[in-house]
Amino acid sequence: MSETEGPWHVEHAHPDEKSDIFICHQGTVCDSTAVAVVNDVLASYEVNSRRARISAAAPDLLEACQMALEVFSEVGSCEEQTAFIAKAIAKAEGAANA
Repeated sequence: MSETEGPWHVEHAHPDEKSDIFICHQGTVCDSTAVAVVNDVLASYEVNSRRARISAAAPDLLEACQMALEVFSEVGSCEEQTAFIAKAIAKAEGAANA
């Protein structure tokens, strides 16, 4: 399993204490295999939770964008949307200046 391979999920370390929020691979023990930890002390717990959910969705969103780009490219229309999706994919894959 690669470090970027999804799907990922969100686990709250101690929901009652509103502490660290882990982003983890599916089917793993989150405390030892966290992809990332969200705990911005300047943000509310709700904001950190939203950030964690968006981050956990990243592998699925990347795959959805890749599929959409393939369809749009085959159809040959939606140039503006195709360029936007291609730029987002490049950014996710670490391309310079994306």
